[in-house]
Amino acid sequence: MYQPELGRFLQPDPKEFEAGDYNLYRYCHNDPVNKSDPLGLLEITLEEYKRIPFSNLKELVQTKFEVFNSFVDAGKAGGKAAGPAALADHAERYGGVGRVLNTRFYIYGHPIKGAHDKVQNYSALRTAPLPNGVERVGGYWVLGRHQDAHSWPVNRFNGKSDGQVLRESHFSAVMTNPPSPGANSLNNQYSYKSYEADSDKEGN
Repeated sequence: MYQPELGRFLQPDPKEFEAGDYNLYRYCHNDPVNKSDPLGLLEITLEEYKRIPFSNLKELVQTKFEVFNSFVDAGKAGGKAAGPAALADHAERYGGVGRVLNTRFYIYGHPIKGAHDKVQNYSALRTAPLPNGVERVGGYWVLGRHQDAHSWPVNRFNGKSDGQVLRESHFSAVMTNPPSPGANSLNNQYSYKSYEADSDKEGN
């Protein structure tokens, strides 16, 4: 049971120290703005198909996913989680975002390596894999290099920005912009841009 006045649970986390927090009564690792944890678990276990190593076959496995209150929160978390890998080889990472069926919670799918220094193709976001029991609501991607934090990247061949492409295709997505090289600790922050098709609104 959660006690909002105290900002904590009255019972210890049923996952105990496997939850990754030494405080078994803490709520959402002290990040209630970006995370939701109604059952004190922070995660949900879903089934997905994964390729068997050294084979073209896939097997159905159970995987734990972190849950979020909104599509944008899940997309931001996915981009930030994939950020270090994208910066390491300057290649974008992208994935799907979905709502867990019969709940109000969202998850992000595993990141996929994209192209080097390329404006994101929204069609790749539409087909990024998600586990069973999840309804696709959009996608996310993180840039391979820091870019202007105040605007969408622009395709140099057709002159269209990623924001324009998302709006024209009526597809929701969150873009993560990694920190610039050599930024100090105060400026070493990820920034974001999002587009939500249902409301036709952009956000940061």
